[in-house]
Amino acid sequence: MKRYFYIFIILLSGFTAKSSFFDSAKYYLKNFKPQIIGGFSSRKTFIGDSKNKVSDISLGGEFGNKLGLSTGIYWLRSPINKVVTYNAFSPDEYKRREISRFWYLGFLAYYKFYKKEKWTLNIPLRIGVGSASTQIFDVSQSNIYLGRKNSMIIPIESGLNFLYSATWWIGVGGGIGSRIVIGKKTSQKYSGTYYTLGTVFFLSNIYKKIPVEYRTKIEDYKKSIIK
Repeated sequence: MKRYFYIFIILLSGFTAKSSFFDSAKYYLKNFKPQIIGGFSSRKTFIGDSKNKVSDISLGGEFGNKLGLSTGIYWLRSPINKVVTYNAFSPDEYKRREISRFWYLGFLAYYKFYKKEKWTLNIPLRIGVGSASTQIFDVSQSNIYLGRKNSMIIPIESGLNFLYSATWWIGVGGGIGSRIVIGKKTSQKYSGTYYTLGTVFFLSNIYKKIPVEYRTKIEDYKKSIIK
């Protein structure tokens, strides 16, 4: 367990370089109103020798164009399907087909530590709690279902994200990082690396370009829905 504690401290230290992250967080939370962030996204990930995607639906806020906080549901897009050999090269050798999945509720915080001209860099830290399950089949006997193993998981992720603003309304964003999963030994196989790369639309800037009379109608419509 000490190993996980040290890993967590190392990840968290990325936020505290040069100044205290928590002091900065208090400042931006106190002095700036949040801009809504979130939506649907996915990240490519490597788990063992397989490539997959982790998708999410999230909602949160960004304060002072510097600090972002959000929460969301994350899940493995496709199950991991592989045949595992036990007691290899022995008289007791046998094989099992294992189909594994996971999901978790995640809390994300990121801090933009660099912004110059068209480039922005931020360090994200994501901590979650959820569940992993593995269905087990006997390969040697026509895929007979043998049972399911469930376990709680605590994933911790951190890395480096970048954003290049090509124009006022569109940019290119991406990132790379690592995921460590705390849990039973069978759950630790979900640890791995991830990366993202895609197009980013600056919806707030696009919204500002809408003529004032249309924006007023949109705001009135939003207020009518709330009532």
